[in-house]
Amino acid sequence: MLENIENSLNNAYKCVKQFINEESNLIKIEQISTKIAAAFQNKNKVLICGNGGSAADAIH
Repeated sequence: MLENIENSLNNAYKCVKQFINEESNLIKIEQISTKIAAAFQNKNKVLICGNGGSAADAIH
C-alpha cells in the first residue's frame, strides 16, 4: 500500500514539475489570475468550472 501511495505521489510530482517547466503555462496562469482579480475588483461575477477533481477545486 505504501508503495502505491509513493508511486502516485511521485507521478503527480513529475506531472506538476513538467507543467511548471513549460513557461507558457505560467504565463497563462498569470493572465487568467489578473483577469479574475480585475473582475472581483469591478464587483463582477466570476464563474469557474472544472471537470472531475478540478470542479471540486473550483468551488472553494
